[in-house]
Amino acid sequence: MSPAEKGKIANDAAAMGMSVSEYCELVLVNRHEDKDESNQLQSKIEEQQQQMEALRKNLKQAGEQPGILSDKRLLWLFENLKDKKDTVADANGSNFEIVYKTPREVLIAMIYSTKLNK
Repeated sequence: MSPAEKGKIANDAAAMGMSVSEYCELVLVNRHEDKDESNQLQSKIEEQQQQMEALRKNLKQAGEQPGILSDKRLLWLFENLKDKKDTVADANGSNFEIVYKTPREVLIAMIYSTKLNK
């Protein structure tokens, strides 16, 4: 063992309030648990990578499909409201102002101004 490594082990043992011998014994006893924990972490990482890949695939497919913001009727409404300012009352009776800069604002105004029968 190199003197630098021995010094590091001595420092780690002292930080834990143990002798070098006790510290080395503890490391040796727990060496298999570290591998098990490492394998579990690796499995979790791989699982998360698979989930992320599935999400990327779903997002890509969603981008390729026509969405509500490209609906013909919504686009027609937007063209008639473009750059106009409006006050919308939400379902709770509160008012907010909106400027129709994109079809998204038209959709927002429609959603918030819709009152549902409960």
